[in-house]
Amino acid sequence: MSILRLVKWTVVAAEAEVRHSRLGPWIAAVAYRIWHQIWDSFFEIRSGFVGYAAAVKIIGHPFLFDMRDRSVARILYLFREYENNELMLLARQLREGMTFMDIGANSGVYTLIAAELVGLTGKVFAFEPCPTNMNILETNLALNGLTNVIAQQRAITDRIGQVELYLSNINPGDHRIQNGRDDDIYNAGRKRTKIIVDATSVDEYLRSRGLRIDVVKMDIQGAEAIALHGMRETLAENEDILLITEFWPYGLERFGSSPSQFIRDIEGSGFTLYEARGDGTPSVISASELESKRADDRHITLFCSKHRLN
Repeated sequence: MSILRLVKWTVVAAEAEVRHSRLGPWIAAVAYRIWHQIWDSFFEIRSGFVGYAAAVKIIGHPFLFDMRDRSVARILYLFREYENNELMLLARQLREGMTFMDIGANSGVYTLIAAELVGLTGKVFAFEPCPTNMNILETNLALNGLTNVIAQQRAITDRIGQVELYLSNINPGDHRIQNGRDDDIYNAGRKRTKIIVDATSVDEYLRSRGLRIDVVKMDIQGAEAIALHGMRETLAENEDILLITEFWPYGLERFGSSPSQFIRDIEGSGFTLYEARGDGTPSVISASELESKRADDRHITLFCSKHRLN
């Protein structure tokens, strides 16, 4: 592990420990204010010369983001990496001609990688309900010259309709279709604003268009259990499908879902659970190991397959 990565994970671990202590919300609010005031000042000066946009390369792909994003964007700016282990494992699974669905696409890291790997004979469907995130996503698609991506400004749930989207002021990756009532911890003490967005389910979207999917990735801040309910038909009908999902027990519980039941539902559909090792290879992870992660609010990206992953 590089020095920068070690520093990053040490800081992340320390921040999580403080945030959930008795005084954590107050300390987090003060820390956010001081830390980001410094960065805000820096980027305000920088914007006078080159604007708020910044770019890095994610596994060789140019990736544009807005530095007013106080979370992932600043991690990218500082450390120039994002979920490398998971992206390497994804790259091992995707082949030309496949169809990939990115649920909670945000600015498009997974979308961009998948679009290149599936090639012009493949297709990527990217779902992102936030208008600002969608604008950045579309910019990144144009920047990389990708024409095999269909970007949809919709939330994925278990039905067609409209839902409320609660917007984070500090982390565009933490917009949620439920009010977690934890703004003191996860929004630096600021109340989230909300907008109404269109929603659909995976089953309905694919059925109405006569589509078949090979890989589904979802990272939707605790709404994964609801989305899973809305793709039961898709998962049952395709023995070769690969499901990639964030497992964040805290987020699931805030949505009113049971983390344990979420895992049981996935395993009950015939899937074996894997996580990505440091070299991008898969490692089987058990339900009991995942249960241990509930205590410290950790999240993990699960690769779920009905066949052995290599």
